[in-house]
Amino acid sequence: MQNSCRGRDGYEPRRNRHRDTHTGYYFAVIALGNFFGPLLLGPLFDTVGRVPMISATCIGSGGLLFVTAWLFAQGR
Repeated sequence: MQNSCRGRDGYEPRRNRHRDTHTGYYFAVIALGNFFGPLLLGPLFDTVGRVPMISATCIGSGGLLFVTAWLFAQGR
């Protein structure tokens, strides 16, 4: 009788092979950004204005996404 964990070719998948990742750090950075972003940008929305700030944050987000894509393309 064949073991239910193994496939037809006898390959047994390794469990927990991504144990040493830094996923928690990424979640922490996102959580800090979500907490401090409104605190830091909120007053600028009041002084500069809603439309310019929405435009600036969208352009800034696109620029950061472009830099991230370039870094991935460079293999970093």
